[in-house]
Parts: sequence; C-alpha cells; structure tokens
Amino acid sequence: MRSLCVCSTDKEYGNTINLETFRTSSDFLNLESISRSLICQEDSTIYCLLERAQYCYNAFIYEADAFAEDGLEGSLLEHVVKESEMFHAKLGRFESASELPFFPKELPDMFLPPNQYVIIDVNHKMWDAYFQNLLPNLVKEGSDGFYASSAVRDANCLLAISKRVHTGRFLAESKFTANTKDYTAAIKAQDKEALMNLLSYPEVEENVKERVLMKAKNMTEEAVYKIDPSLVREIYARWLIPLTKEVQVEYLLRRLS
Repeated sequence: MRSLCVCSTDKEYGNTINLETFRTSSDFLNLESISRSLICQEDSTIYCLLERAQYCYNAFIYEADAFAEDGLEGSLLEHVVKESEMFHAKLGRFESASELPFFPKELPDMFLPPNQYVIIDVNHKMWDAYFQNLLPNLVKEGSDGFYASSAVRDANCLLAISKRVHTGRFLAESKFTANTKDYTAAIKAQDKEALMNLLSYPEVEENVKERVLMKAKNMTEEAVYKIDPSLVREIYARWLIPLTKEVQVEYLLRRLS
C-alpha cells in the first residue's frame, strides 16, 4: 500500500504540479472559484453513486486473479481502473493538478509532465473506504451478472471522489494565502491540531452536508434506481470532508519546505 507522500522530483505518483504556477495562479487559488468547483463536483459524485446503485455488489469483479488464465493480472475492477487511467493519461488528464491516478506506476513517463512535483496522495485511503464501507451500503448484495458495467461505475465513483478530496490542496493554499501569519506559526511548529483548527469551518461543513442531502433527494426522485439520500450525507461527513481536510493539513505541513 502506498504511503502518504510529498516529493519534489520523484515521478512515482504520476500527478504533477508546477509549484510556481500552483502558488501564484489566481484561478487555482481563488476560494470562491474553488467552492464553485466543489459544488459542481457534488452533482457528478451523486450521479456516479446513483449509476453504481443500479447493480448488485457483484463480488466476482473484486476477486484477485479471476482472469489469470486469460493473462489478466489483478481483479476485473483493477484492470478497468488501470486501463481507464492509461487512456485518460494519453489525453493529458493527469497533467491537471486536481487529478491523481490510483495506479501511477502503470503510467509511462512519457505521459507525465516534466515539472516539479508536490504530491499529497490519499487515494489508498479512499480505495479502502469505498470498498470496505461505502459500497456495501450503496448496493444490494448478491450478483446480477453485470460485471463489466459495475466495474466501470466503480471506476467512475473512485475518480470522482478522488478529485474532490485532492482539491484540498487548492483549499489549503488559498487559506494559507489569506492568513499567512497564523498558518506559518503552526507550520513551523509542525502542529497538526492547530492547522486542523485553523482550516476547519464547522458551519460551512454542515452546509455542505445538508446541500448534498437535498441534492440527493432531488436526484433520486427522478432516478429509476434509488439510494438513501442520508447515505450521501454520511459519505461526505465520514469520508470526503475528513479526507479533504487531511489533504489540507499534509499540504500545509510541507508548505514552507
């Protein structure tokens, strides 16, 4: 399992951010723009969850080496995600600072921009949370035979929530810029608790939870396949918001280095 990592020259993780561009771009660091992006991402995330909910759990697609005789390494789901990331990498998807691949080692160096690198990667935590906690509560048990369709929907969900969580790097830089003095003191002390207190806005977080709850209610009213809107709220409360904040803290701890 990959560890949480920040590096300046290592290409292992595949996603790149030009430090100068990242820290000076008004488009990247405008808090209002970031907030609008996150709100738009809510729609995409909920839609991906609705799409996956129409199929059963289909445990077969998560069995390791189920297709070993056909020369396919790993599970069907892993294969789908790897192939999807390979295709997207060719189109330049992971040149975007808000995108991180789940299988960066599978991406050739030729698809990685030759910039400086600053990487905060919690994809492994999202992967575990998705399959251990989120998915079992989202879908029906059993198998319906729609293995490929289920795997594709899983991949879409994973990419959507990964983008949301890693947008935390932009949030962190924006907040640092707006309150450099207090953040600098906490960073120099390497005080995670102080940083978490500085970047946390309970009222805003509660608004996000209530907004996605209402969006889920509205979207499920028109959907053929239903999900419990409270589950969407729980997903944000238990995983997406906390992991986004973790990304912010880990970014800030290295902000002055």
